[in-house]
Amino acid sequence: MDGLLAGYSSEDDVKAAGQTAAKKKPKRKRTDKAGAASRPAKKKKRVPEQAGAPPLPDVFLNDTIETGGRVRHVGHQSGVWSGSVSVELDESVRESIKSSLNALAGKDDDWAAVASVHVSLSQQLYLQEHEIEAVATELSDALQKHRPFAASFTRYTTLINEQATTAFLAAESESKDLLALLRVVDAALTALGLPAYFENPVLHATVATKPAAGMAQPAAGVLLAPVPFAVDRVHFSAGNKHYAFELCGR
Repeated sequence: MDGLLAGYSSEDDVKAAGQTAAKKKPKRKRTDKAGAASRPAKKKKRVPEQAGAPPLPDVFLNDTIETGGRVRHVGHQSGVWSGSVSVELDESVRESIKSSLNALAGKDDDWAAVASVHVSLSQQLYLQEHEIEAVATELSDALQKHRPFAASFTRYTTLINEQATTAFLAAESESKDLLALLRVVDAALTALGLPAYFENPVLHATVATKPAAGMAQPAAGVLLAPVPFAVDRVHFSAGNKHYAFELCGR
C-alpha cells in the first residue's frame, strides 16, 4: 500500500589476498622480475553509507513521527522501479479525513502519519524502465472515455498488510463508481501481465500506520459524517516519472 523507504549500509574495504603495499622511495619505480615498471595496487574506495529516508511529517498524532513499523519486503533491484496507480485527494479532503479519524485513534501514540493520503487503485508495481511508458500508454487508452464523478468516504477501517507487520487506519469508500474505475485500471494492468488489485477490494485512504504486533482485532465502523471527494483524474507514478490522466469522457 505504501511506498518504499529503505537505507543501505556500506561495505568494508577488502584487500586482495597476498597483496602488499609498495614502499615509497623517492624517484624510484617498483619493477617486476622482468624489469618492467609496475604500478602499486589501487585502494578500493569506501562506499559512503546512504542516509535513511526522511521522517514522516509531524501532522497527525505523534510529536515525533517515524515510519510506523513499516518494512520493505521487496529488496532493491538494479533497473527496477516501484510504481503505483492512485486517485490523489485535495488538501481539504485530506484534512477532513484526518479530523474524522483523529478521535478514533484517541491517545494511541503508536499511530504515525503517512506522507501521502490517496486512494490506491493498484498493488505496488515493480517495473523495468522500458515498461513504465507501456503502462502509461495502456492506462491513457483505457481511461480516455471514463467520466469524472463524485464519491464519499463513509466508513473507517483498520487494515493489516499481508505480512502482518503493519496496521493501517483508513477512511473507506463504498462508491460503485470508484469500484468501476478500479476495474478499468485492473484490465489495463493485467493486459500487460501485471497484477490486478487485491481480491474483494476495500477502497480506502490511509491516514496513519503502526506496527501490527500485539494489535487487537481490527475495528471498523461508520464515520460521523461522510467526507465527499471528486474523482476527475488518475495518477500513475514510477521511479521519478509521474503521469496524470484526466477523466473527460462523454
